[in-house]
Amino acid sequence: MKLIFKTFKAILPLRNCPFCGSLDVNLRELDFYETNSIGGSDSATYAVVCETCDAQGPSIPVSIVYKNGNQVPISQKTLLQANKNWNRRGGETKL
Repeated sequence: MKLIFKTFKAILPLRNCPFCGSLDVNLRELDFYETNSIGGSDSATYAVVCETCDAQGPSIPVSIVYKNGNQVPISQKTLLQANKNWNRRGGETKL
């Protein structure tokens, strides 16, 4: 069974998968860790994933912030970094 996590709109156009060439790639929440302790903080990781071959770009760990009991949206900076990590290829120094 494949777990379904949140998918986010990519900030920059995503390059095709470097392994299989697919354009079916998405920016996703990969893991969500919930702490049940008082004062504990939840966390998640984000990365771009190929839906065809399951290749995954470098993940970005994030502490989840809550305000008035509601989750504060993930920062655009975090999503942009995951996007840039996927688009960077070996040997490239700048995009």
